[in-house]
Amino acid sequence: MKLSSLSRIGLSEIKSIFYILLSYVLSRFVHEENLWLVCERGTDARDNGLWMYHYIKQTHPEVNVKFIITSSSEDRKRIEQIHHECHSDSEIVETNSFRHHLLMWKARYMLSTHLLGCLPHFEDHPGLKMWVVNRIPSTKMVWLQHGVIKDDLKIAYYGNGKIDLFICGAKPEYDFVCQKFGYPSGVVKHTGLARYDGLHAQKVRSNQILLMPTWRQWLDKGNFKTSEYFKVYLSLLSNEKLHQLLEQNDSCLVFYPHYEVQPYIEEFRKKIKSPRIVIANKNTYDVQTLLKESGLLITDYSSVLFDFAYMRKPILFYQFDQADFYQHHYEKGYFEYDTFGPIADNENKLVEQLEKILKSGMMVEPATAKRMNAFFPLHDAHNCERIYQEIIKL
Repeated sequence: MKLSSLSRIGLSEIKSIFYILLSYVLSRFVHEENLWLVCERGTDARDNGLWMYHYIKQTHPEVNVKFIITSSSEDRKRIEQIHHECHSDSEIVETNSFRHHLLMWKARYMLSTHLLGCLPHFEDHPGLKMWVVNRIPSTKMVWLQHGVIKDDLKIAYYGNGKIDLFICGAKPEYDFVCQKFGYPSGVVKHTGLARYDGLHAQKVRSNQILLMPTWRQWLDKGNFKTSEYFKVYLSLLSNEKLHQLLEQNDSCLVFYPHYEVQPYIEEFRKKIKSPRIVIANKNTYDVQTLLKESGLLITDYSSVLFDFAYMRKPILFYQFDQADFYQHHYEKGYFEYDTFGPIADNENKLVEQLEKILKSGMMVEPATAKRMNAFFPLHDAHNCERIYQEIIKL
């Protein structure tokens, strides 16, 4: 695509084009050997990107690796802690800065949890992103993934971007992607997800329940408080039977809203007063820590379910909007949710299922545990190492 063919360009896009062209010219005078760029959303450092960055800094200090994140992010301190542990100089790049633009022309590898995530945002203009991608053919794009793919994710099909190494966390996922997504042989690899390296040293609080639903792409953020999504979870958290179960079993429930729901967290807090329910802010609570220490996960369609299954712990699904989810979100893929736990489609059934699980001592049924073992045949703390070895083969 030619820059002149980009339609409906505004002032913000003009600024992006100026940065792209100027950085391209000046990058010829920038010396960066064997440069690796790592990024998540550009605002976060708590996922597979963080784990790969830590592994590289700790195990391969000779690698010139830099992490891309905004200066205002609370997660920036995680990167600084890695530098302190590894006695390394700071290698942080400000998201969307001019330096970010310069370095994108010099990178040998780009590792990201989201598609083309290491590139500047370019005001989310896909034409600009692909114009840049087409001019850095020697840069290898590694998709670390944000979670295990379970749906027919057409945006990740071959040709919808650039992926030179497609990381899979589970064997059925790998088989599905190889069969359905159209990638050439050798691009898709089953290595395990980088963050799984941190899921082995668990200190489980058997009385802690984690409620962690995903987002709905069709929701209007401007009218979030009138949405069915908000009303359903507010009703659940206000349920008197739920409060009684938590009290009787000396349990607590941690509600960790999705990234997109975090701005509305106070709307839940000011209405939920139970001392046994915690509304978790992303700046205070770490997702992986919550997953490791919780004894039971309640979720809907979130791929975080796979982290819990990887740890062989019980899962309960709350799917009150199945028809809408698959109509407006992603097409259903290979995965059946009852593979890993019971499904409730309304609040009463959910509370009933929760009561049964609490009475069982929050144990995973043997048949479910067997399915979890087959889903994750790779179960060790060497996921980052496998990913690194695949990268250097590119």
